[in-house]
Amino acid sequence: MIMSKMDVGGVDLNLLKLFDALLKEGSVTRAGQHLGLSQPAASRGLGRLRRLLNDPLLIRTSKGWELTPRAVALSDPVTKLLDDARSIIKPLVFNPRTASGRFTIAAGDHMALMLLPTLISKLGNL
Repeated sequence: MIMSKMDVGGVDLNLLKLFDALLKEGSVTRAGQHLGLSQPAASRGLGRLRRLLNDPLLIRTSKGWELTPRAVALSDPVTKLLDDARSIIKPLVFNPRTASGRFTIAAGDHMALMLLPTLISKLGNL
């Protein structure tokens, strides 16, 4: 089997969020609601996912929706990828006690005379 590289630039990565929601919700309608999508929009997204991954992913059975083996195999990697993406874009929390580096304070002369003695005193106590 010859494997070719796929350019992810043309892939709608929101489809991975839909896939994750489908795994968690077990329903196209509820997955769509979870993501703020209408049921038809979620169904269209599932169709795009199926074409992208060349797999039905979810099959309707008498018991409801059932994951295909490919969907089961992809569930952990997709969940990890989305968790990693969330941690990358998570805002950093500034902690002055552990902050290091060079800091510039811009203030007019009057403000600097009023604030800097107290600031320098506090910084000296850290």
